[in-house]
Amino acid sequence: MKQSDVCRGRTADIRKGTGIDMDQLKKANEYVKQNRIPKEELPVFHVTPPCGWMNDPNGFSVYQGKTHLFYQFHPYSTVWGPMHWGHYETEDFVKWTELPAALAPDQAYDEAGCFSGSGIETEKGHLLVYTGVKEKEEDGQKYTYQNQCIALGDGKAYNKLVQNPVVTGDMLPKGFSREHFRDPKIWKEDDGYYMVVGNKTDQGKPQVVLFHSENAVEWEYVSVLAEDKTEILELCGNARISLNWTGNIYCLLLRRICVPVRSFIMEIMQYIIPAVTTGDGMYLIIRMYTLWMMASTFTHHRPCCLRMDGVF
Repeated sequence: MKQSDVCRGRTADIRKGTGIDMDQLKKANEYVKQNRIPKEELPVFHVTPPCGWMNDPNGFSVYQGKTHLFYQFHPYSTVWGPMHWGHYETEDFVKWTELPAALAPDQAYDEAGCFSGSGIETEKGHLLVYTGVKEKEEDGQKYTYQNQCIALGDGKAYNKLVQNPVVTGDMLPKGFSREHFRDPKIWKEDDGYYMVVGNKTDQGKPQVVLFHSENAVEWEYVSVLAEDKTEILELCGNARISLNWTGNIYCLLLRRICVPVRSFIMEIMQYIIPAVTTGDGMYLIIRMYTLWMMASTFTHHRPCCLRMDGVF
């Protein structure tokens, strides 16, 4: 299957669907323009939001020769709020160019937030997959529903598919949570596209569920790819993997835990970039989720902890 087969068999309508407020993205970008933090007050080398709140990096992918980094973004305050996707691009990982926010919670299926996700280059455009969150009151109680959605863009602007959400909790087996069903990672194989999503059972056990699609629009549930039975999973003897309650994966590298700062980048890149193959042939790719340097200075050998997610 070639990249040109994206959306073949069912046309992906990238016109924006009926939303709760189609101006949300425009409002967010206008707010950023009016409330931008002065450049001299921002870090020189770190990606930071122009204003407001940021957390998880999202959609870290290459499109048309440039690397794009999105992030969870709430422009209107410095506390967590309904999530947007902020956006930067780079060609050298040193100089980053700020771009307009890519996603805003402007549809009925994501009105409570556009949560974390991933990205992939296709011939149809830059494809982003994210978790759309909606809240609904039933019988006097508020329920949260999380589903997976797609947006296509040109590296600058992105439109959500009218088929959204393309992967819903109703596709999961009985006993799987519809509320804790988020953080999708998409990748491509010869037989189509695959997506893994964090989930947990109604009994609270974390797991990673797998989906497949021939065209990146119509998806089917495949299986539970990984589940937490012992709270710790071993990967090739090199890392210990534990699943948290949403099904995200956290890796603590055991053999490279202490490294000099001068070789720090080279050390971690060998774990972040390549695919890792387990003994049974399952392909895993680990992407950096958040990195903490647990040190008071950067001048001596210090232990490092890598918090990562993604079973790809």
